Amino acid sequence: MARYFTDPNGNEYAFHGVSHEQLAPERIIRTFEFEGLPEAGHVCLETMRFEALPGNRTKIIVQSVFQSVADRDGMLKSGMEIGVFEAHDRLDKVLTKELVN
Repeated sequence: MARYFTDPNGNEYAFHGVSHEQLAPERIIRTFEFEGLPEAGHVCLETMRFEALPGNRTKIIVQSVFQSVADRDGMLKSGMEIGVFEAHDRLDKVLTKELVN
């Protein structure tokens, strides 16, 4: 599945990803690639771990491993940090809605 990002100049780039493991409720392991990096074919390995907290809450710990510092820096320059916060806000809203219903 691809997701798209548009930069301030109107250029559109895709994120492509593959889920490799989903071990509920403990972790998800996936890889993804961002077309906007300087070199094609650079894939990031991401592990998300879920930790139960009091009050019916969950802590999500995300570790992203890039092939190079340049890849990491390219992702940060692309607005990745903002995208992560937006995605987690959306996830929080979805999960909160499910808990209420």
